Formats: sequence, C-alpha cells, structure tokens
Amino acid sequence: MRFLGFWGAVILLVVVGVGFLRSHHGGQSSTASNSGQSSTGSGGAGIKLTLHRVTDTEGTGKLACTFLLPEGWTSEDSIRWIPDDYMTPVVGSSHMTSGDGEITLDSNSGLETNFSDGPSGNAGQRPPRSVSAYLISQLKAAHPGIQYRVVSQDDTPIAVQNTSGGMGQMSAAHGSVKLSYSKDGDPYIVKIQARLDSFETNAMPTAIGGSIQEGGWVISNWFAVAAPEDRIEDAMKLAGIVLASVRTDVHFFNAVMQARNVIQQNFYSRERQIMQTSQIISQTNDAISDSIESSYETQQAAQDKEVTAFDDTIRGIDKYNGDDGKVDLPSGYSHAWSDGNGTYIVSEDHLYDPNVSGAGGTWHELEKSQ
Repeated sequence: MRFLGFWGAVILLVVVGVGFLRSHHGGQSSTASNSGQSSTGSGGAGIKLTLHRVTDTEGTGKLACTFLLPEGWTSEDSIRWIPDDYMTPVVGSSHMTSGDGEITLDSNSGLETNFSDGPSGNAGQRPPRSVSAYLISQLKAAHPGIQYRVVSQDDTPIAVQNTSGGMGQMSAAHGSVKLSYSKDGDPYIVKIQARLDSFETNAMPTAIGGSIQEGGWVISNWFAVAAPEDRIEDAMKLAGIVLASVRTDVHFFNAVMQARNVIQQNFYSRERQIMQTSQIISQTNDAISDSIESSYETQQAAQDKEVTAFDDTIRGIDKYNGDDGKVDLPSGYSHAWSDGNGTYIVSEDHLYDPNVSGAGGTWHELEKSQ
C-alpha cells in the first residue's frame, strides 16, 4: 500500500516538464522535427527556436505544456496517468536530440518511492542520503557498459516548512553532478541535477509490540544534458533555452490537480479500486479556482528556480512583448525576433537582421516588457 500520510498534509506540485532515465511507466510518444541544423553559436547566425507543444493524448486530450525547441532538434514526449496515485497522478518525460545526434537533453518528473519499517518487516526504500550519489548510481545502472569518471558533485539542503502537524519530519535537497565518459573514442560530458523531497513519520508503537515508521520521497526537476566535451558549454546554453521556456498549460494543470483530489477522495472512502482515467477526467471541469491559479503560479516559479540552479550557463528568462501578449525567452541575448507564427530567433549580434540573413520569412524584432 502506498504511504499517504505525508502527501495528505502537503501539496506536491505536479510538474510535467521537459532525466537521463526515462519514466518506467511508459506512455504516449510524439516527435517534433524541424528542418535544418541548429546553430549553437551566438552572433550573426543566431539561434532559431520553434514553439513545441506536448499534448496529453492518454487522458485529458489537452495541451499539457510548451517549450522552445532549437531548429533541427527532435523531441520524444511521454505523459502517463497513474489513476490510483494521487501524489503524482501524472508523470512526464521528454528526450530531446540535436540534429546531428551529438547533444541530448532529458527531463523527467514524478519518480516516487514509499517505505515502511515495522515489526512485521520492512518495505520500500528510504530516501537516499545523497542526491548526487543517487543520480550517479541510477546513471551507471542504466548504462552498465560505460565507464564514468566523476568530475564534480554537490548536495545542497533546501529549507522547507514542516506542515505535517507534528506527524514527522520533512526535508528537501538539491543534487547535481558532472561526469565524463568516452563515446566512440571521443570525450563526452554529462551534467545532471534533481531535487529530492522526503518525509518520515515519527516512530509509533504498534499493538503487536515494537514501533512502525513510514515515509515517502519524490525526485523532481530531473534534468540531464550530454554532449561532446568541446560542445558542452553550447549544449548548456541550448538546454537553458529549452528549460527556461517550459510552460505548463494552466488548463491541464487544473485538470491534474482536480484529478488528484478525486483519487484522494476515492482512497479515503476505502473503495481502493484502481480508477480508470476516463472516470477521473469525467469528474473534472474547466473552472479554474483561485487556489488552483495560486498553485499554478507557485509551481511555475519553483520550476524557473530549479532551472536556473542547474548551471551557471542557464540564466533564466526575459519577458518580451510578443504577438499575442507577453512571451518568455531565454535571457542573455540582446535581440529577439518573431515571425508571428510561434518561431523565434535570439541573437547577441547588434547588426543581425533575419530579414536579410537568409533565415526565410518575415521577421520583426520584439521589445522587452517592463
């Protein structure tokens, strides 16, 4: 049985974003392909970006999220519903590959584990003491034929408010790691980060003697970038573009949060059967409450913070006055252009003009919003 005490006391925000490891739940897949090769350099060529849309084909049928994808890149996306798990009722992953296949960016959400220790025995697994060590172990397990050398690793505690009402202790930590390896005789670098949130109850005496302790933990914001050693800086800049531009659709977020409440109510009513996705969705509606909107804004702010913590190369976002309201684009570029159809070019070259550079189409420069 899943441990639910912690998750009943704490709202975990569901992030279906864009891990070196795929979600073990499987799911639907879609691929977006853009013609041409991506330019990883700044300056005259600029970086051409297309708005990539991820749709939840399994459950709601709604747009789940969007992010900017560099020209020439492809993305395989998976969204999978777990109808009996209100802690993380949806898990998502994306695997992005550059046009030449040498750079990959992976992201994963919703990896979770529960545990219990008691007189009748132990079940599950306690949270790892080190997030970075956990990332390394998972990577090596997934790729047993590759020899990795740890270049650097770091674990940083995250302050969290204990809202368990004295039931136990909550904790969080951020972990990151940089490793080197060889592929076809060439040196490669992989950078990974993730956040760990966990809860352990206070030990409670049992009727049969001894005590029982339960808990749960979840890994989120799992990002991994792999690239040839001489291209890792450019790869991180492109990863920054993708990750900083991720926006969960508010209507999909609303459906997920409502579905989680339905699953929770089902559990506490002791029915305990696995509900079908269609049953869950039929009990949700499109009305977005103030609490949902507040949770959505909090989720997006948390996502932006985790992205910027990934690497110094990733510098967050700048807001521009776009064609249909404000648009978020990666910061660190002096100019941004739009063709009005969801495609953008960012450049650091003050003299660059895509209308005369052979980019094709008709472009207009965007102004940063105040």
